[in-house]
Amino acid sequence: MKTKLTLLAVLVFCSFQSRSQLVNGGFENWTNFGTYSDPEHWFSFNYVTSNFGVLTCEEGTPGNPGAKYVKLISKDIPGIGVMAGSITSGEYISSTGQYINGIPFSQRPASFTGSWQYVAGAGDMGAMYVMLTKWNPSLGGRIL
Repeated sequence: MKTKLTLLAVLVFCSFQSRSQLVNGGFENWTNFGTYSDPEHWFSFNYVTSNFGVLTCEEGTPGNPGAKYVKLISKDIPGIGVMAGSITSGEYISSTGQYINGIPFSQRPASFTGSWQYVAGAGDMGAMYVMLTKWNPSLGGRIL
């Protein structure tokens, strides 16, 4: 059960009322971390799975539009189980071991568009989630 599902996120971007867009929403720019690469300003579990010689987030070409896309693959890791292919906006700072997630913005999104393709394995299902949260300064955390 090497590949449970393949999800090709070809283009994902947000257009906010303030006219800003999600950084690297087209997955054009990637950072090499030695044993794996991740899209810039995105976080995957490759930093864990690469220790087992398994990648659940890979760079693909050609994109539509653009030159690249992100390929997410759920894979079985012996002794651990199935690790879902997933990415979230944000970055893992390896020098501090800190994960900084999300893209702060002050307006409501005007739109959210994208393309994806799903190839089902036997008894498999795919899903895509988008979550917007609000920062609560008095709690020092996010609320849904």
